[in-house]
Amino acid sequence: MSNEANCFMKISLMIRFMKLVRNPATQKKLLSMKKLTFTDACEVARSLEAAEANSKEISNNLSKEATPASAVAPVHFVEKTAWTEISEKGVVLPLW
Repeated sequence: MSNEANCFMKISLMIRFMKLVRNPATQKKLLSMKKLTFTDACEVARSLEAAEANSKEISNNLSKEATPASAVAPVHFVEKTAWTEISEKGVVLPLW
C-alpha cells in the first residue's frame, strides 16, 4: 500500500471515529490533541466516557442517599481550651 493511500485510510478512519463521538467535551479534547493516533483517540474517548458514567452514577447515588437537613442530627459544640492531654501513644495533643 502506498504512503498516500495509508495516510488517506488513517484520515478516513479518524473522521468516521469523530462522527461517532457524541459528547462535545470528548470531541473538543480529541480535536485539541496534537499527533493524535487512532489508538490514542480510542483510549481518550473510552476514559472520558467512563469518567462521565462514573460521575453520573455517583451523583445519582448521592441524590438517593441525601436526607433532608431536618433529619440530620445536630453537631455538638466542643469547647476550646488551651490545655493539652497525652494520647494513648504518648503524643501531646492540643485541645483547641
